[in-house]
Amino acid sequence: MKYNKGFANIILVVVIVAIVAVGGYFVLNRKTQELNINQTSNTTATIPKDWTTYTHSTGLYSLSYPSVWDIEAGSM
Repeated sequence: MKYNKGFANIILVVVIVAIVAVGGYFVLNRKTQELNINQTSNTTATIPKDWTTYTHSTGLYSLSYPSVWDIEAGSM
């Protein structure tokens, strides 16, 4: 009987260590992914100087396009 009680304690300790290890892995992995996302989101687009920018009258959006593009009325 004493042997079974000691074996149960060992199993309990192994299970607790496994749960802590798996939890720690996921926490560290999540922080690494958040750092990678933050590092790559600091880039900005550089618009060439010879491009024309159209801004909608509401100011909600704008569009930049090469100045050499011609827009023909009724082409769409």
